[in-house]
Amino acid sequence: MAGEDPSYVLWVGSGRCMAPGCQNMSGPPHHPRHGVGMSLRAHDHRVVALCVGCHASIHSLTWGRFKGWVRQQVRDFLDQAAEKLQSQYKQGVNDDENYFPK
Repeated sequence: MAGEDPSYVLWVGSGRCMAPGCQNMSGPPHHPRHGVGMSLRAHDHRVVALCVGCHASIHSLTWGRFKGWVRQQVRDFLDQAAEKLQSQYKQGVNDDENYFPK
């Protein structure tokens, strides 16, 4: 199916959460919903590594690391994180020191 890249999703999910200040291991990668139609999922190359807690927080924006964020901040964060991951994946980066921000 178009937009699927299981190896990339596994690579993203094998690192640390990208939420600011979080050091937890990633859970299932987050598929952003902005820029796609209703009931659709973004291309796998748009996924972002988030731990389970931050993944729930980014959906609610009422608690956790994303408490108080507005939707545009979330979109900007997700776009920048996805671009960083894509770049590092293409370069073959796979260690935590370079892969995820501290």
